[in-house]
Amino acid sequence: MSKVKIPPPAPGLLDDWVSREDCARQLATSPRTLQRWEARGKGPPVARIGLVPWYHFEETKKWILEQSRAPSQEHPETSKVRSRKRNSGRGRV
Repeated sequence: MSKVKIPPPAPGLLDDWVSREDCARQLATSPRTLQRWEARGKGPPVARIGLVPWYHFEETKKWILEQSRAPSQEHPETSKVRSRKRNSGRGRV
């Protein structure tokens, strides 16, 4: 009896893509955070196949690099929070 040779799997269409769960794990955040970012137009680029979100590995890496900024540059939201914290004690006796 001859054995049937099974060809190696062809390169997959999604080989360079990761699921929301995998992307969240690698970014040390939660899938829910990625979902909120997507809804707000923030976060790494996401593609959907049906209802399933997929994150392209290289595009996510580019997004991470874009988030980097020189130490002297302060994120606008961070400066607002710091400003509120500094001003929160004023006016109290």
